[in-house]
Amino acid sequence: MGEFLFRSYAPGLPERNGHRDTAAHEFGRALALDPGQERAAELSRYIATNLSPIGQPYNLDLMPDFPNFEDVVVDYDPIVHGRFIDAMNLLRSVLSTGQKRELLKTDMEQLAGMRDVLVLEEKAAGLALEGAEGRQKIINQQIEEVNQQIQQVREEMTRQRMQFPPGNGLGPLVGAAIAVAAYRVLAAANPAFETVMAKMLVFLGMYLQHAGRHEEAVTAGRDAVAVCRRHEDLPNLAWALSNLGALLQSAGRPGAGADAWREARDIYQRLDATVPGTYRPLLAIAAYRQAALLVADGRRAEALAAADRRWRCTRSWARPVPASTAPRPRRPGS
Repeated sequence: MGEFLFRSYAPGLPERNGHRDTAAHEFGRALALDPGQERAAELSRYIATNLSPIGQPYNLDLMPDFPNFEDVVVDYDPIVHGRFIDAMNLLRSVLSTGQKRELLKTDMEQLAGMRDVLVLEEKAAGLALEGAEGRQKIINQQIEEVNQQIQQVREEMTRQRMQFPPGNGLGPLVGAAIAVAAYRVLAAANPAFETVMAKMLVFLGMYLQHAGRHEEAVTAGRDAVAVCRRHEDLPNLAWALSNLGALLQSAGRPGAGADAWREARDIYQRLDATVPGTYRPLLAIAAYRQAALLVADGRRAEALAAADRRWRCTRSWARPVPASTAPRPRRPGS
């Protein structure tokens, strides 16, 4: 019962914001009855150190298994890429003008759905800012500007008669741009929205990079870093810097990318000192990426130092060798 309450804890919901304290009481009673309850002791320790039920900080972004993802891409790329090219050629050869217009109409409907989301966000902001009529007027004006931007995107799409098949990546790019514009409006009235806006800027930079618009991608990445730095949000700042390093690399600036990865590495090192072991994988990745970009930039001496740091991080994960199997030191001359 205590573990259920711990996992259902939600600080933003009045009916569940006290579940963690209740769970701590349950674990305490269980340990009083049976001190050997290892699970109760473990979860009680998580609560005492402000960790989540899986033993990680609440603000930690779980790191995907990139090596496994890379293996999947390498193994299936010849099959998937070939089928994708065949499908692209087929679509280009058989789609009529009417079908292409229907696809464009679908994209326009998605934009309309995003506008509905903006309207809902406007109402939520209005409730939070009740009584501040002057500020609400400013928000309405900014929302109108966003709607005008959406209309301009519609007109531009219609004018140019873009002929993109499904899966071309235009939808996510436009959606990310609209989300950033919306959160800029909300953040102007309530700075609490700036953290979400920073994350949307990171995603916008990724989509701009995939579209080949590298300078715009770098600008979006730098804006995200500036917001996180202003709020002193170290985990998200390190994440934003890591993405900025990748964007700078794609833009052909490995030296600047290495500097971004170095700052991300330094932040992960500070975080790892507060929660030992939690941020060490991210620290090792940052050191590795920094070293790779330093090599690409011709700064080999700095690359060796970064690689040595990465080796020491990786080595610290290794299990100690038992004394019975450890190699014995040789005597001089033997």
